[in-house]
Amino acid sequence: MLGGYDSSDDEVNVAKHAADAFGIKRIEEPSSKRTRVDAEQVLQAQAAPDVLAEDPLAQTSLVLRPTDVQMNVNVPYEDMVRPVQGPENPFDKRRLANQNALAGHVEEEMMTEHAFRQQHLTHEILGYSANPSTDPNAPQFVGNIEGAEKNGFKTLDGITTTKASTRELKRKRAGKGDLEVVDADGEYIGPWAKWEGDDRGVAVPDGAAAPGEHEDSDGDYEGAEAEAKKGKPKRSVARKQETSTFHGKDLVDYQGRTYMDPPIADAPHILGEAGTQDCFVPKECIHTWTGHTGAVSAIRLFPRTGHLLLSASMDTKVKLWDVYQQGNCLRTFMGHTKAVKDVTFSNDGRRFLSCGFDRAMKLWDTETGN
Repeated sequence: MLGGYDSSDDEVNVAKHAADAFGIKRIEEPSSKRTRVDAEQVLQAQAAPDVLAEDPLAQTSLVLRPTDVQMNVNVPYEDMVRPVQGPENPFDKRRLANQNALAGHVEEEMMTEHAFRQQHLTHEILGYSANPSTDPNAPQFVGNIEGAEKNGFKTLDGITTTKASTRELKRKRAGKGDLEVVDADGEYIGPWAKWEGDDRGVAVPDGAAAPGEHEDSDGDYEGAEAEAKKGKPKRSVARKQETSTFHGKDLVDYQGRTYMDPPIADAPHILGEAGTQDCFVPKECIHTWTGHTGAVSAIRLFPRTGHLLLSASMDTKVKLWDVYQQGNCLRTFMGHTKAVKDVTFSNDGRRFLSCGFDRAMKLWDTETGN
């Protein structure tokens, strides 16, 4: 290609450029006179060097930042849980960016409620549980390892008690007592009976003062006070005579019926089968029963018919109300010395039980108030 050029060509080109300084004549020349350059002779220059010439998907190492939330390749779990490599910048204000707690990063762990309660109760009762640590070098169980080996590393629900252990456990339990005895030796204790070892005394060395004994001048007074407390009964329940007051005009109507009989004339659907009555969404208050001087702790409807309402209050009283007729108070039951906690009807509604904070439970007759 260089051989086609001659020295005379340079002189001719210089003369042409001098005659046509602005290149106007060269533009007007036909395209056939222009120099053609084949496409094969065009040289393309690459200024950028060759970087990452290998396949990016075939790399053997991958660097991830702890703050990355998106990955374009699947990274093994072992690589993601490795500690962060490299020095820590002490002047970086975002050093704790990867922490959601003051002491580090807390990760959420999915666990069923049954599995958690199983391990929790096993650790509380048997003294050992499975180790939640992900460290492969950590032991599988924590706590009483000897007890875990004795039970075969089973959880609480997997251990079956033998008859011999059950009998041995019953021997350590005190007797329930007699129901007829009150505030004396051999009284009824029931499920609150003590176990062996609950009343262990405190060992006092020779020459030391026993607990509660003082060498000062007030020792005699404190000793007398302690003796006075010892003489008191273990449980002092204040008793009150049970009474009731009927607030109606007549206990029976002209047919000899009491308020225990459901008012079929006022509510004909009251004896219908369950599901046959028309039910509506409550929209407004149609009646308010007023009569208690304290807060109401419990209300109960009469079984099946629901024509009577029983209410227990913190004013130590229980009241029986009418539901379908006038909504009046029919009877007031008095016998508790403290607030009444709960009431409940029997299956037929003829009687009901009331219990209060005076540690007394009373059985009442709904009709007569006895």
